[in-house]
Amino acid sequence: MDISLTSTGWQDIDLSLLVPADATGVVVEIANTHTGNIYRGVLRGKEDTRDYMSNTSYNAISELNHRYQIVKLDSNLCIEGYIDNTSVDFRLIGYTSGADPPYFASPPQISPTAGGWTTVDVSGQVDADADGVILFIQNQDNSNRLYGMRELTSGDITLGMRNYRSRMHVVGLDADKKFEAYIETTGVKIYLVGQTKGSVVYYTNNVAVTDPTTGSWQTRDADNYGVADEATGLFLSVWNTSGRTDMSFQHGDSSDNYTVRKLNGDQGFQAPAGLNDANLWGEYMGNTSMDVYIAAYTSGGGSWMATGTYTGDGVAGKAITGVGFQPDMVIVKRYPKVKGEVRTSTMPAGESKSIQSSDALWNDHIESLDTDGFTVGYHSDKAVNKNGDTYYWVAIKEVSGLSKFGSYTGDDVDYRSITGVGFQPDYVMVFPDANSNSVHRMSSMTGDATMRFDASGFSSDKIKALESDGFQVGRDVLVNAPGVVYHYAAFKSTTGTMAVGTYAGDDNDDRDITAGFQPDWVIVDSDSNVSYPGGGAGPMQRFAAMSGDISVNFSWANPDFGVFVDCIQSFNVSGFQVGTESVVNSGTVVYHWAAFTDTLATASGKPRIVRWVEVDPYY
Repeated sequence: MDISLTSTGWQDIDLSLLVPADATGVVVEIANTHTGNIYRGVLRGKEDTRDYMSNTSYNAISELNHRYQIVKLDSNLCIEGYIDNTSVDFRLIGYTSGADPPYFASPPQISPTAGGWTTVDVSGQVDADADGVILFIQNQDNSNRLYGMRELTSGDITLGMRNYRSRMHVVGLDADKKFEAYIETTGVKIYLVGQTKGSVVYYTNNVAVTDPTTGSWQTRDADNYGVADEATGLFLSVWNTSGRTDMSFQHGDSSDNYTVRKLNGDQGFQAPAGLNDANLWGEYMGNTSMDVYIAAYTSGGGSWMATGTYTGDGVAGKAITGVGFQPDMVIVKRYPKVKGEVRTSTMPAGESKSIQSSDALWNDHIESLDTDGFTVGYHSDKAVNKNGDTYYWVAIKEVSGLSKFGSYTGDDVDYRSITGVGFQPDYVMVFPDANSNSVHRMSSMTGDATMRFDASGFSSDKIKALESDGFQVGRDVLVNAPGVVYHYAAFKSTTGTMAVGTYAGDDNDDRDITAGFQPDWVIVDSDSNVSYPGGGAGPMQRFAAMSGDISVNFSWANPDFGVFVDCIQSFNVSGFQVGTESVVNSGTVVYHWAAFTDTLATASGKPRIVRWVEVDPYY
């Protein structure tokens, strides 16, 4: 998508009609279309006060050459661009959205000592959960210079950059928030544009890509290089070991044949390329003097939550694997009887909580949260592992801006704000380490209203409000008794991933409730004291692993017929369906719900969760 300027100098570029409202940054190709002259072009965020054109020779681009930049968008979805000739094109090839990656309003300079590989410590600039950085590198010398960025312990080589040129680069951090950089002289400046927190998967050592047929666009398969199925794009490091030749990349579904794609000899850069559903990208190589490596890939993150089922064996230490990640919360429910169990990553080792129970945390239930799942024990209450019984589970991990798991100690102070969540949640669950029940609240509820995980309806003085950085609690012992430790789970409604809502019951069977996506886990609770016949207490929940017209609650209570039917009956592409039972659809009751799905699909079907999105057909 062409976003080029029509006049020279610094100009605003309004992208509000080209990117979604939640976009946070853009990936742009900058190309000099002139066949004989060197011209200059550069981008910056609107809040960035640094003048990258303080010398009018900076940010030069040779004739028919190109490079890339990643730039922060402001709240109006604008950036700034500079050109000294209208032969310089800006082409929008992607955007970032959500909380990852976060950008710096004014990128700090982090240039190291020159003349050798040097460890760069960015722990003072990035957050504790950062795993990589986005860089802008500028050669301010009037001579060709070598530069390089690599993960610690990597053997990756330096690249060349001509006088007054600039580049983008992404590189992974170690646990101490460090990477290695090489700059030949202090005239090469490195600026910290942003940080990544799971949206990019970095290779410690770049993976060499075999040469394609030269002289035409060729399809390349990322599966051949160990790139995960959920990947949405690549960062490719390129080194031209000979004379100037064509070298360019495109999205795997693109038919664009943009001809400005050269790279000068003995030069290198890093370039993004979008992947299609089959993990393919396009590559144009003029001759085999080019060396191409995969440095990293942008990730849909796979799943942030998963659901499943298992059969108990009555043996302690039963590992439930295949979840795909290490969860921060797991809920297990036996079908159909026995109370549901929860464990969060903030609970003491070996302990979990019976959600609808007047028991404190205890052992022998959900024993641990593991790298690829969780482990259950065995207890005589049969809550997690009775031999031969069926259990359903949901596992969720913490994702910046989407989910947060934490704890606090009660102090009996009214209107107490629990902060540090990082966003205003739309759904909060609180689990006390005491002989008291758990509670939850959705943003669809108004006033001082909270629900217990039973059939009691609304009550007050518990979760009083959902606030900008967390939630507010009252003095009730379920949320704020002095000295009691409370564990919480907080979730943010995010398009296509998690949603909350409300509806008034109407007694109509097979009623569809719209969530905006096909869920994998749904919870429905009511503002009134309603129960299933035989004492089956709400709220109700349904897991994707269930088949047929069944659902379960969170408590011991079981219905007359041994199973819950006519409640949450099924999931569909846009939400879920409820029957006529009073726990989900009585004509005199208002209901509140929370729905979760394991991935968020882009328009091309690739998964993402507040992750980077390579845009097609922006190529």
